[in-house]
Amino acid sequence: MPIGAAVATTPDVILATEVMAEMSGHELLSVFDQIDKIKNCHLVLMTSQPAGQAGEEKLPEGVVVLHKSDHFHEDLGRYFM
Repeated sequence: MPIGAAVATTPDVILATEVMAEMSGHELLSVFDQIDKIKNCHLVLMTSQPAGQAGEEKLPEGVVVLHKSDHFHEDLGRYFM
């Protein structure tokens, strides 16, 4: 389970996709946002939905949303730079 792994390792960044097998990326990032040990971790949602259609308003404050586009790799690189 990704939650246990994140708590055990305290990562700097957590990347989640919008659609996942056990829970949505929105749900997973909302759970991570509530765990004190990883509260300061950067949370990123990757989605193929256009901006404004990925449920951004449901995400915790500070979550970065990266949308699939022709410039996805550049956007990802800009976020990590």
